[in-house]
Amino acid sequence: MLQSPLEKAAKGESPWVKSWNRFRRHRLAMTGLIVIIVLALMAIFAPLLSPYSAYELNLADRVSPPNLKHWLGTDGTGRDTWARLLLGGRVSLSVGLVAVSISMAIGVLLGGLAGYFGGKVDMVIMRSTDTVMCFPSLIIIITLVAVVGPSIYNTMLVIGLLGWPSAARIVRGQFLYLREQLFVEAAKCLGVPPLRIAFLHILPNAIGPVVVAATFGVATAILMEAALSFLGLGVQIPTPSWGNMLQEAQTLTILEQQPWRWVPPGVMIVISVLSINFIGDGLRDALDPRMVL
Repeated sequence: MLQSPLEKAAKGESPWVKSWNRFRRHRLAMTGLIVIIVLALMAIFAPLLSPYSAYELNLADRVSPPNLKHWLGTDGTGRDTWARLLLGGRVSLSVGLVAVSISMAIGVLLGGLAGYFGGKVDMVIMRSTDTVMCFPSLIIIITLVAVVGPSIYNTMLVIGLLGWPSAARIVRGQFLYLREQLFVEAAKCLGVPPLRIAFLHILPNAIGPVVVAATFGVATAILMEAALSFLGLGVQIPTPSWGNMLQEAQTLTILEQQPWRWVPPGVMIVISVLSINFIGDGLRDALDPRMVL
C-alpha cells in the first residue's frame, strides 16, 4: 500500500533513508552501482580470478588470440591479457579514487573557508580558483607529470592537485546559502567557534552536491589517467593500467589484426565511466532536497 509523504515523515524516516529510496528507484544508477561493485571486486581479487600472473612473460605464446588457455589472448611478450585487465582495473580505479580524495579535500577546505568568511578571504581564494581554471587542465597535467616524472603516485597527486577548483566553487555556493540559516545564527549566539560552525554544522548540510561532484570526478580522473598512460606519462609498464594497455594500439598492425590487445581495456574504460556517471545522476536526484517521496 502506498504511503503519503506525511505518513512516511510521521514514521521518522531519516533524510538518508529517503535518499536511498529515491536512489534505488533510479534503474540506471542501480545498474551502474552493481557494475562498479563487480569491477571493484574483480580488481580486489584479481590474483584469484586468473591462473596467470599479469607480469609473467611467455614468449612461446606471444600474440596469441583468445583461446581456452588465454581467455583474452596475450600481448607482444606473452603476458595474459585477462590477468593484466583485472590488475589494470585495480590501478585505474585506485587512481580515480585517490585523485578525487585529494581534490575534494582541497576543494572542500578552500570552498568552505571562502563561503563562510567571505570578504577578502573569499576574494583571494576565488581569484586563485579562477586562475587555475583558466588553464587547460590536461596540458598542465601533462607538463607537471613530464617535470616530476611519470609514475602511478605522481599521476594521482597531479590529477588531485589540479582537480579542486570545481569542488571549491560548489562548496562555496552551498556555504554562502547555508551561513544565513537560523541554525548557524543559533550556533553563533551560543559562542561556537567559526571553524566548528563551518565544518561541523554547515558542511554536513552541504554534503549532497559534494558527493555528486566527487562521483563525476572519479570518472574524469579515470579518463585522465587513461589519457596520460596512453601518452606514456602515466602508469609505467610493466604495471598494467587500462590506459597503458591501450598504448599498444598505436600501430596499424595491432589495430587491424590484434584487437584483443586493445578492445578489452577500451571497453572497461567505457563501462566504468558510464557506470560512474549513472551513479552520479542517481545521486544528484536522490540528494536533491526538492525531491519528495
